[in-house]
Amino acid sequence: MKYIEGIPLWTAILLFTLGITYLGQEQAAVNAETKVDKYTADASTSPDDSSRIQREQMREDTDATTRGRLRQGEERNEEREHLVEAAVVYRALAKDPKNQIPNKLVGQAKCVAIFPSVVTAALVVGGIHGDGVASCRTASGWSMPSFVDVTGGSLGAQIGGKATDIVLFVLDEEGKDLLKRGKFRMGTDVSVVAGSFDKSLDIQPKGIVAYARTEGVFAGASLVGVNVAHDTEALRDYYGQTVDYAALLDGEKSIGEKTPEINSLLEALSNT
Repeated sequence: MKYIEGIPLWTAILLFTLGITYLGQEQAAVNAETKVDKYTADASTSPDDSSRIQREQMREDTDATTRGRLRQGEERNEEREHLVEAAVVYRALAKDPKNQIPNKLVGQAKCVAIFPSVVTAALVVGGIHGDGVASCRTASGWSMPSFVDVTGGSLGAQIGGKATDIVLFVLDEEGKDLLKRGKFRMGTDVSVVAGSFDKSLDIQPKGIVAYARTEGVFAGASLVGVNVAHDTEALRDYYGQTVDYAALLDGEKSIGEKTPEINSLLEALSNT
């Protein structure tokens, strides 16, 4: 019989086999404990805690979305007011029983820009400032309105510091192209003259004719040096997307359904 260090060979083989089996069982136990620990760790956040975390995240996402919608709603309301006020101002000018604008002027207008409640130099350092809307004549009627603003220049000392409504009639393609371009200065990039109520006056289809209403009275306005620019932020706030204002004024782009305030403005422009 063979011996290994005094132990019979068959006994050594048996002990070795038993040792391997024991070690395998120990490793299996360790693995099982690891799985239990992992499950226990997962269970610490699941299912109740995990659901709670998900609910909290959903609430945070919902709150952020709601705040964004509220901000957009507030901004959109401001643009709605500009549209409503612009329609009121234009109707007042077009239907003024004492001072009626010449029909020829209205018929020749390529575009109209209306700025309700422009603040003049006495209240704003560096000139006037006002927000308004613009629409251009297309083959299918007046275009969806774009949002524009006026800055700089002056309305004259006689109405300095008073809220003033301004209406611009753009009479030629050059002026329309400048409006579509997005920014121009009256008197520099395009000619501008004070409007008249003389129906017998020969109106040249050129440049811009300007009217202003202060304290309820309309008159021609000298707006040399006043800047006109598109308000891209107002456009995005109102329409809910980035808008190509040139395509909008050309009537090439329609954005959703016409709102009541848009219809009111377009009806005012169409009924003069």
